[in-house]
Amino acid sequence: MQVRSLFPEVEVTRLLSSNLLKMGFASFQDGEKRMIDTNELVAKRIEALSAKMNRPENAGFVAGNSTDGFAAGLNAERVEGLLADADTDAEAGSVIKASEEANATLARANEEAEQILAQAREKAEAERQAFMSAAQAQIASERVKILEQAKAHGYAEGKQKADAEVARIESEFAAREKALEEEYDRLLEGMETEMIDALTGIYEHLFQVELSSYRGLLMNLLTSALRKIEGGRDFLVHVSSEDYPYVSMEKKQLMAALTSPSATLELVEDITLRKNECMIETDSGIFDCGLGTQLEELGRKLRLLSYDRS
Repeated sequence: MQVRSLFPEVEVTRLLSSNLLKMGFASFQDGEKRMIDTNELVAKRIEALSAKMNRPENAGFVAGNSTDGFAAGLNAERVEGLLADADTDAEAGSVIKASEEANATLARANEEAEQILAQAREKAEAERQAFMSAAQAQIASERVKILEQAKAHGYAEGKQKADAEVARIESEFAAREKALEEEYDRLLEGMETEMIDALTGIYEHLFQVELSSYRGLLMNLLTSALRKIEGGRDFLVHVSSEDYPYVSMEKKQLMAALTSPSATLELVEDITLRKNECMIETDSGIFDCGLGTQLEELGRKLRLLSYDRS
């Protein structure tokens, strides 16, 4: 049961955090309620006075004559005074009891107000803690998100720079590789030319110095040339004066190299030729098959081979 308090001290207004607590009622238990009925007290007082007034005359009332035939009793002023005294006593007792009840109610109201305030404080603190926890969790989540975004942005930017740097390095290496290949080809070409010249000199030195005394070399050159000549019928072989005696002794070997059985072959000592030099004169032309000529042809073929590879 809620009763409006008669005292302003019971009114409690308190601002706590964002909650507004305002109380103007005091709460009482059903067993504690008490009603002060002054009307009932006055009625009881009137009944007592009426009983006194109905007593016999000798019971303390003043005897008197009445013009209307009734016996005189208590005068009206006394009755009014008694009633007034009764009202005053009742009101005084009611005020005292009401003051005591109000003090007790005020104490209980203050106690309940403190409890309500304490509960409100606890609730507000719990809500504040929950809000702070949620805010901190959101801040942590946003921080992680921002860091991930920054990391992703930094990774993409770094990867772009790295790709550009790799492309630049690859371009530099490709240009350097091309320059090295060109330099290698140039050096190789020069080395091949030098190698051919060196080999040609070596061949000339070997054939003319060490193999010049080998008489079979000239016969090999002559027989090889005769096998390659086709369509000729008359062959005139020119050799140097130094080689003529040996070639004359091996004339049968030269005859066996002819491709036509009806062909003829004659040896001629040519004083204009040097050792290991020889020529074959036919109907279709003259063929130089000496050692010097063969070496020159070998060098030319080597140079042509080197030119074709470059």
